[in-house]
Amino acid sequence: MHQCKEMNKAIFINNSDSDNEDKMVKYYKRFNEYGFPILDGENSDVISTIGIKFCPWCGKKLPESQRDAYFNILETLDIYNIHDKNIPDELKRDDWWDNKEGK
Repeated sequence: MHQCKEMNKAIFINNSDSDNEDKMVKYYKRFNEYGFPILDGENSDVISTIGIKFCPWCGKKLPESQRDAYFNILETLDIYNIHDKNIPDELKRDDWWDNKEGK
């Protein structure tokens, strides 16, 4: 995770509230990526994001997103739905990319 105190304040309101809709930046641990939330309507349960590659506060480059790698692995397993019950347990973990080969 990026170590900018100001960015982490924006992500973790009240030091633990990572799913708070009011936060300025969203961090997706499963994909190791950051983005600005976009509210998709008044009562929408789905929040989209605009991905960011640099910290808006300190300007440092953020870690490479693992989203494409994740879905590429699922595709090799003939899995095309993130909610598929056949996803291996190691890929259900948010830290799957910490253990991937070549890292």
